[in-house]
Amino acid sequence: MPHTITLNIRHDWPESDWQKIQSIYRSMPGWQDSPEMAAWYGREADAQYIVASVEPSGLLIEGRVDAGLWTGWLMSWSN
Repeated sequence: MPHTITLNIRHDWPESDWQKIQSIYRSMPGWQDSPEMAAWYGREADAQYIVASVEPSGLLIEGRVDAGLWTGWLMSWSN
């Protein structure tokens, strides 16, 4: 099932803030180390994935995972 959420995180934040977000990315369950895109559990071509991209509207997170995994993964941002 496809999911998407846009977080109100500005694309023009200072580099120091983006470094903190990168650290959070790496601590999230399912992290896939890749220089091209922040990804968890797989890439967009895979059956299951979550990816993040920085857009003018904010931090866009989208994925194709079951609803329980999506909700649990999002909740790990607050921990």
